[in-house]
Amino acid sequence: MRYSLEIRKFIYSQYFFGGLRIALGVSLPAILMLTVFHNRELGFTIATGALGASVVDMPGPLKYKHNEMLACTVIGFLSALATGIASANAVTLWLSVVPLTLAMAAPDRQSAGRRRLRWPPRARVMPGVGRPAS
Repeated sequence: MRYSLEIRKFIYSQYFFGGLRIALGVSLPAILMLTVFHNRELGFTIATGALGASVVDMPGPLKYKHNEMLACTVIGFLSALATGIASANAVTLWLSVVPLTLAMAAPDRQSAGRRRLRWPPRARVMPGVGRPAS
């Protein structure tokens, strides 16, 4: 196998350019805000928002794009509002950030192919394996 061809295929693939686009979109605001405006906090805030929106901005049907981006904006605003209100005290901040993190991670686990996750996981049965030949 010629690995130089495999590397070339990967570099010119859509996955590499998608990852590069997301990496630049997340890191460029932080770098610009730090070097040009000398405002590190705002740069990292913008970069965090760009990271949250980059997860939603993936290839897919156009009819769902607007709803996904709107939901991303509303959820991001509400979570920023909740953590901003709770930031007055360290305990309330922990009591708001931990449930927000768990609540935002739960839909990601449930939407894997729109199938429900079962607990305990069952072993998959492969057709023809372990059966006597007929």
